[in-house]
Amino acid sequence: MLNLSTEQVQALLHPQTSASALLSHTPPAHNAHSTTHQKHAYPPPLIPVNGSSNSTRDSRGRKALIPIPETIASSGHVQPYGIQKALVLEKLVPCINFKPYIYTELLITLPDFVSQYFPACDINNCRQVLTEVLCVDLYQGNRLQMKILMEAGKCSSMNEELPLIQVRSIMKYMPQMKYMFRNMVIPVPAHSSEEHPSKKRQRTS
Repeated sequence: MLNLSTEQVQALLHPQTSASALLSHTPPAHNAHSTTHQKHAYPPPLIPVNGSSNSTRDSRGRKALIPIPETIASSGHVQPYGIQKALVLEKLVPCINFKPYIYTELLITLPDFVSQYFPACDINNCRQVLTEVLCVDLYQGNRLQMKILMEAGKCSSMNEELPLIQVRSIMKYMPQMKYMFRNMVIPVPAHSSEEHPSKKRQRTS
């Protein structure tokens, strides 16, 4: 008679139980779960809302202008866009509407904005302060807007880069703009630097 232990006898009498016991140590489902868990162990790469990070900068490293969606002109006599003068902070400035047929949201070209409010500042420096420091959005007009602006002499080509700033942004950030632009370093003219030594000589004499 075979000298078998109680466990060996139970294994011979109940082979299915033994097999299931053995299978319980091979976790295929657990492996699949762990593989899925490994896939989600790290978060997916962050994708910028406005597209890739490269598309938000132009060739000169500046924040790219936000393109205004194209609009199909209706067959009627009323044009979707037009230029009108609006009183903005005690100045009459030429504006173009932001949305078609709606004249409550207006845009000003950046050259007009600089010439009207900060004529002593360089337009490129103003653009940098607006976009990089104050985080103000600047826009590029669609074809219909650019056509109107070109007819008004605001640009020489419909494909020209012409930054547009919202009137609401001007109203909102004007105190900060005044502070930033007035504290920008302005080169001292050569003739003024020549005056200082003469004044010093007069004082010492």
